Order: sequence, then structure tokens, then C-alpha cells
Amino acid sequence: MDRLRHDHVLRKINRWRNAKMALVTITEAAKLVLRSRRTLYRDIDKGRLSKSVAHDGATVIDTSELLRVYGVLYKEDRAAQQASGNSPIDEFEELVETWEHPQLPLPKGRANDHATSADHVQLHILEEKIKSLEHVLALESTLRKVKDEVTNELRARLEDKERVIKILENKVLLLDYNEPPEKYFPKKPKGLFARLFNMK
Repeated sequence: MDRLRHDHVLRKINRWRNAKMALVTITEAAKLVLRSRRTLYRDIDKGRLSKSVAHDGATVIDTSELLRVYGVLYKEDRAAQQASGNSPIDEFEELVETWEHPQLPLPKGRANDHATSADHVQLHILEEKIKSLEHVLALESTLRKVKDEVTNELRARLEDKERVIKILENKVLLLDYNEPPEKYFPKKPKGLFARLFNMK
């Protein structure tokens, strides 16, 4: 019974998706997406949902906008959904819960139908995890290479600076060594007689 209801809802959704897009009022839009008018106005104010003004001045929304923002349109009456017990949203959330936690017992009548589906979802999740881990490893490898290159470049610069410092120190020592001794041993002042006869 649940499977038939689920298929019925999916057919309705597909029929709505394939139908020609139309303009609907805020109230009709709220019924189509199972949201309150307040939520729709909030989404319009935030810019998530765009509105139009009809020739009579009423605010209308294109159903394609509703599909873009909310993903699914529902034609059923809310009262009918509440009477049946599960809305399509509830069914979807229930399916997601069973896919995320396959060790939990599946609802009656769905164990055979969704066992392989749950396996496929689990496999897809694992494949995505593997891809993301491979991506992380590749990024770490690239980061390690860049770090090594930067370290080597900094070492080379440091060695160049040390070599320049040693060269400059040697030149300073040579300059100090090549200076005339008069700097360290000043000449004695000449006497009057030596100055007159230009004696050294």
C-alpha cells in the first residue's frame, strides 16, 4: 500500500514537472510547496524566490520558481495527507533515515524494495568518501612539496647571506690590515730645528 502511494506521489510530481509552467497566487503557491504564506514572503524578501505582479495587481509566482527553490510541487490536499498518515515529505525523510542507518530495521513491506537501494546509497557514500580522502591526500602531498621548496629556498638565501657576511668581514679585516701604521703609531711632533731643515 505504501509503495503504491509512493508511486502515485512520484507520478503526480513528474506530471507537475512536465506540465506547462504557470503563474499562481501566494496562497496557491503555499499549497503547492506545503509551506506557509509567511515562509514564501520571507523567501521573497531574502531574494531566494522571485515574484511578479499580474495585470490585476495581484502578487503571483511562477511555478518554475517554486520548483527551483523548493524542488517539488504537491497538488494533494493537506487534509488528505494528514488523514493518510504520511505526507510525501515524511516518506522521503523516512527513506533517508533508513539509507543513512541501514542497520536499523526497515519499515514493513519496504525491506526487499529498498535493501538494494540502501546498498547503492551506502556504496555511493563510501565512494564519495574515498574520493574526498584521495583529494585530501593529493592536497597534503602538494602542500608538502611546496613546503619543501620554500624551506630549500630559504636555506639557499640564508647560505648566500652568510657567504656575503663572511666576504664583507674578510674585506674589513684586509682594510684594517692594509692601513698605514701611522694610524696606530702617530708621528712624534717635529722639533723646531727639524722643521726648519725639513728633516724627517
